[in-house]
Amino acid sequence: MSFTLTAGHLASIAGRTRPLMTDLANWMNQLCPRYDIDTPQEFAHFLAQACHETDHFATLREYASGRAYEGRVDLGNTQPGDGVRFKGRGIFQTTGRANYMQLGIKKGRRDLFVNNPELLEQPEYAVWSACEYWRTRGLNDIANHADTDVLKKKYRGNIIDVSPVEYISLAINGGYNGMDERKKFYAKAQQVLVEQAMVPAPRGLSKTPAPPIKRARPVSRTATKAATAAPSKAMTLHSGTISAINDHLLTVVMTRGKLQTLQTSSLRGLKPGVLIAWCEEDCGRLRIGERWTQVSSITAVRNQK
Repeated sequence: MSFTLTAGHLASIAGRTRPLMTDLANWMNQLCPRYDIDTPQEFAHFLAQACHETDHFATLREYASGRAYEGRVDLGNTQPGDGVRFKGRGIFQTTGRANYMQLGIKKGRRDLFVNNPELLEQPEYAVWSACEYWRTRGLNDIANHADTDVLKKKYRGNIIDVSPVEYISLAINGGYNGMDERKKFYAKAQQVLVEQAMVPAPRGLSKTPAPPIKRARPVSRTATKAATAAPSKAMTLHSGTISAINDHLLTVVMTRGKLQTLQTSSLRGLKPGVLIAWCEEDCGRLRIGERWTQVSSITAVRNQK
């Protein structure tokens, strides 16, 4: 896996330290990549929702008694006591007999969580159940949209325009409960994960960038990129992490959450979560990770806050 979460990441997003954080981070590192949640951008959305639903990673069980869910046929609560028994549990607060049963079916034991609902309070199952929910709702694709994209979502019978974080929040919560806090956690997760995913590299850019890697084999004439020398110290360098790619336009998250839209002639090796750097004075130099590359052009289209 190219990206590893730590308890420190969770603490930075939540703004406090919780005992659960180490186990949650460990299980996320084991389980999330199996569901293709493995880039800083994807984790930023995933953890923003998790942070809100778990009260800053403090609990994996809903604080309320669950009596409010009693008799909720839409949740499969058809038996007396189902509301309390199947209250919200796990990272995304799985609720209701029907949803507990569905998770058991996915595990190959229909009544696993129906008979043992407290299992979803264990970090392993808490993370796993959230990953299942994330995949079945197709939220990874939403997470890889640029923050400025306007998406369509059906909400209470109407088609509304929403941002990616709003789309994911509505999919998980079913409404606007805690929307402002979810957005706040997402912004913080962007700073902690996306901008700082490769902290040593941006620091090095202000000094002397790493030299290009020498290849034993000659580069083909038809190759779309080739190694090039690093810019001199006198040149102006910019860096950031790619959050989205649309045709030849890149959305790059720079320091303090500022977004830069770039247009480049080459997309080889570029994908969301990759750190890039470019030289202001020389539009033919692009750094992907640790290697400077020659491209036909790279142009700054616009800056956004």
